[in-house]
Amino acid sequence: MADLGSSTNGSALDVAEILGPKNLPLVSVIPMTIFYSLIFVCGMVGNVSTCLVIANNQYMQTATNMYLFNLAVTDMLTLLAGHGWIPAPMHMGPYDRY
Repeated sequence: MADLGSSTNGSALDVAEILGPKNLPLVSVIPMTIFYSLIFVCGMVGNVSTCLVIANNQYMQTATNMYLFNLAVTDMLTLLAGHGWIPAPMHMGPYDRY
């Protein structure tokens, strides 16, 4: 195990040398951001469409469709709540492993 203590003679290893860069390069961050944004937009559009169709058509309001309505609402809440923490590890780089 490497000595992480401070030393005046410069023999101690720098934490950045051991753990690697703090942030990932933009080459990998930008495609992942676009990918997660597309998932979010497609999920929201699909779930809102499902809820609108079921809510506006009386003949669509069966027990099965009400279950699907509830699943769509839950999925929208998951998209809204999860969108902030799913991409977090890509910004943390290797520090999330320690």
